[in-house]
Amino acid sequence: MALSRDFMTSETSVYSSTTSVKSSLPVPPKRSPNVFALFVKNSFKDMPADLPVKQKFIRAAEEWRELSENQKEEYKKQMTEGLVQYKKQMADYLDSLSPQELDDFKKQRKEKIKDKTRQRIKGQLRKLNYPKRPLSSYIFFLREKLHQEYPDGKYPPVKTPEHIRFIGIWSQRWRAMNIDERKPFAALAEKDRLRYFEELEKWKQDLAKPENEENLVILERLSKRIGTINKVDDEMKKKKKKASKVVGTRKLAKAKKSTKAKSKKTTKTKTTTAKSN
Repeated sequence: MALSRDFMTSETSVYSSTTSVKSSLPVPPKRSPNVFALFVKNSFKDMPADLPVKQKFIRAAEEWRELSENQKEEYKKQMTEGLVQYKKQMADYLDSLSPQELDDFKKQRKEKIKDKTRQRIKGQLRKLNYPKRPLSSYIFFLREKLHQEYPDGKYPPVKTPEHIRFIGIWSQRWRAMNIDERKPFAALAEKDRLRYFEELEKWKQDLAKPENEENLVILERLSKRIGTINKVDDEMKKKKKKASKVVGTRKLAKAKKSTKAKSKKTTKTKTTTAKSN
């Protein structure tokens, strides 16, 4: 089963970070949990506190399968009530937003859908043993400096002050390096790139295996979803650009017409004054 072009193009951006829409929006109401989430929350209360979370979920799933339809009905009722309340809260929330805030909210929601879809694609790719993507020469440079500065392997957590300081210092050093100084890291990046494409070819050959068909169907569906979102975004950008151009042309025409009218009025006034004198 071959992957569509949508998947191949969207897959390349799966690992790229999305640009979040920054705004001072009020916090929206939280969506009500589904039936199973309600059961899990209630089930966790009766489990030992020291039991690993993964084991708790496994046990909760087993207990859920053993419930009768009548026992599940209570959780379905709770979910319905929560959903009705959430929809009312969301309607009130949207009514309270200004046009600009509403536009920002829609953009944020669209980005969240993209992020969630990308995460699901990543999960499916992991199941299919998708090869590790190649690293850039800059990343190889940072890795070397990390090993030198933290030989014990205890690196600072991402986005902590120490991590930000480290990245800031060495990114400046990287920008100041000349081509010859970057050559060793460029060679590592090229070697890793060749490794990636070799593994990718092998991975593509494994796609034909029958056991992968179910995951591939899911991947196709998710990739089409991202492709649809991107297509809508592109169409909206084109429409806005066209609308902006039309509005600009109309404004320019209006301004020229206004200037022409003022000029005529001024000329008429001068003529009238001259005649009266």
